[in-house]
Amino acid sequence: MNKSIFSTYHNAENRVTSTILAVLERLSNPTLSAIFQGIEGESNFKMITFENQYKNGNSVPDARIFASLDYIIETKIEKNAVDRAQLERHRNNSKEAKLIVLTPDESCPQCITELARETSGSKIIWCNFDILYEILHTVTEEVTMIPHEIFLLSELQAFFREEGLLNANLNDEQKTAVIVPAREAWPFYKKYGIYRCQENRYFMPTKYMGFYAEQSIQPLFPEIIGSVESLILNDDAALDQAGVKTCMGKREEVIERLREFKKIYPNTDRLNDERCKYIVLAKKEDTSRVVSIKAPIKNDKKAYSGRNFAFVMKQAYILIDELQKATKTSELTLL
Repeated sequence: MNKSIFSTYHNAENRVTSTILAVLERLSNPTLSAIFQGIEGESNFKMITFENQYKNGNSVPDARIFASLDYIIETKIEKNAVDRAQLERHRNNSKEAKLIVLTPDESCPQCITELARETSGSKIIWCNFDILYEILHTVTEEVTMIPHEIFLLSELQAFFREEGLLNANLNDEQKTAVIVPAREAWPFYKKYGIYRCQENRYFMPTKYMGFYAEQSIQPLFPEIIGSVESLILNDDAALDQAGVKTCMGKREEVIERLREFKKIYPNTDRLNDERCKYIVLAKKEDTSRVVSIKAPIKNDKKAYSGRNFAFVMKQAYILIDELQKATKTSELTLL
């Protein structure tokens, strides 16, 4: 594994916190806003607001710029290490700030839940390193960033892995499924055995793909046979020349399946004339290459505020063994 670029410090908690801050202070406003939006679970979160013709009583200045960011952070690198008395001191000495408690615990420590209940719940936010790791990955996928930001976030993720702060094993791709949002992709897969998305979309190496649709992870996890990163389906010559990334199959199988798909798929779809990524999956009828479970895994994921929250926004990685045992998403560990 490549080593992280970050320096080390004598105190482990200080090393982790300093590393996180070193990254955050070098990010743009949109990227920072997206990260804290994920931590807070608030889709309308804005760190800095710009407003023209701001109305203030009987005056109307030409513009207003104001910031809403005021956080204090307490980091723990061992499980079950949260000190309630320490958090109470933080809260009492910084009453206007929100307190973020970052720990490796798999679920929110009871003392944080109790303290939040006694105070204004939104003033205390718990997050573990697995959740933050997922947020960083989602932000990298969804926010337009300059190259150095992408590099910094990937290095921060590497730092979390190297420090042993994650609960999940990220290295066993043969036992892992990537779960994608699939309101349209789930019926598309069942009909064609194909997953289509924007060209060159990045996925970590995995053996299986799963689909989050209808507020549940659906019960079929097909093997990933291979993919073509960028293809115009209606370009007859492009398919023969396509660069194929194989996974659980061979190049010939990927090309043949795409030819088959092209024959039966309506050629009037506008996406056929655009560059897309095509992932060829084992068909649902091929039971030797599809892991199936008894029922969909219902999403019970909630933001810290208590509102319902989508299980996956871009993609998530989960061990196939966990998917075979779980009945609800709170029983799953994100890689």
